[in-house]
Amino acid sequence: MHRIYSVQLKKIRFDQALLQDFYSTTDHDLWLQRKDKLTNLWSIDENRSFDKEHPFYTGLIDSLSLPVKSTDAYFSKVHQGGLPNHFDFDSFSKIQFPVSGENLSIWKETELMFIDNFDHILERISHVTDQDKAVPILYNCNQMHATYRDIGCKAERVTFVVNCNLWFDKLNDFYKKGTLIKENQYFTLT
Repeated sequence: MHRIYSVQLKKIRFDQALLQDFYSTTDHDLWLQRKDKLTNLWSIDENRSFDKEHPFYTGLIDSLSLPVKSTDAYFSKVHQGGLPNHFDFDSFSKIQFPVSGENLSIWKETELMFIDNFDHILERISHVTDQDKAVPILYNCNQMHATYRDIGCKAERVTFVVNCNLWFDKLNDFYKKGTLIKENQYFTLT
């Protein structure tokens, strides 16, 4: 399937154990369930209570070739049953890192789907490559999308998300040219 709304960031390498250590710095009492403007509860929680001095976070912020405010980054947890069709209005695109990297089945079972106005699936993306490696993804959050997650799926699905205030096409061009990130000791390009 030709991708126009998302891309697996297969060229970006990072230490999955360092990401999980970063996740352990969150205060797990501070998960907030998202609400829409009508205050309807969504099936997703966010947590911004992480250690802003952690090497994963500082390494990521230093390596990205775009400005990121601390309010633009958070851990996200999708509930059982998934996340319904929606648009995001807090940014133009997002970079999402899979936190539970060893548990590849959770990423295979919880694809991000892009949908048209008639509820037809236009595109799907997973954090798992054809070579069974967990990778970050970049996607256009202004296209209607949803996260599939079966009600019976028990494993925790946590990602680290960075809101990007640049259009998906521009960031995808940066990625293709190898300029989305600058290499440092925590992030490399292959």
